[in-house]
Amino acid sequence: MKTSQKIILLVLILVSPVCASAQKTTDTLQTEWIKAINSGYAINDFYNNNSGLLLDGEFILGQELSKTLHTFIRDNGEIGNYELLETHRLRDNQKMELGKYAVNNKTFYSVIGWKRLGEWTKEFEVIYEHTPVPGNTGDVAATGRQAWEDYANEHRPDQIIKNVSAKNGMYFNRGSLYHGDEIIEAYGYMTNESYHIKLESMSGSMVNEDTFFDIGTFQVGGKGLYLLIWTKEGNDWKILLDFNF
Repeated sequence: MKTSQKIILLVLILVSPVCASAQKTTDTLQTEWIKAINSGYAINDFYNNNSGLLLDGEFILGQELSKTLHTFIRDNGEIGNYELLETHRLRDNQKMELGKYAVNNKTFYSVIGWKRLGEWTKEFEVIYEHTPVPGNTGDVAATGRQAWEDYANEHRPDQIIKNVSAKNGMYFNRGSLYHGDEIIEAYGYMTNESYHIKLESMSGSMVNEDTFFDIGTFQVGGKGLYLLIWTKEGNDWKILLDFNF
């Protein structure tokens, strides 16, 4: 090996650990995000161009995120604290984190879908105000989740939309948002006769009497993470939003 090649190799060996250690963790990024949003600073760097936000039922996509969140802080007050409750991770570059924000005398539950392409960014976040629900509510989404799985394995995405999705149900995947019949088209892969899926819930959170966060895994050959936001319509729980990476 030539001297110049040895020097290059040595530099790469020395630099690589420095670059790796310099990458910010999601804990650090979340702390910086809170400081920035409380100060009214730009927060675009914490997202990508196709990131999504579901804020108390309203979906915001892309560049409007910053404006909406600054309005949220203006109307509710600064975020006083963030508590990380759970982390769910199957791959090095994807994870979901359940946590809660303290804003004045209110508590807001959140699930963040973090994705790393070089640096970690918020691919998706849902934020809902939490109000305690008396009694042991259990897994209120169990019936609906099983129906979703059954219809998917019967190759009938149309029945998912008809019977399991909320009236304004949404599907958010890889930066694209789908509504209504658009979801049937986006779920088109289910019509393949060999398609089979298994859902397994890992975490359920009763956010308020009308909202339930459901984090779990789906198995379709490989394994991935899902997030389902359930909303109560009459006496039934329906899917307001389906998100996966």
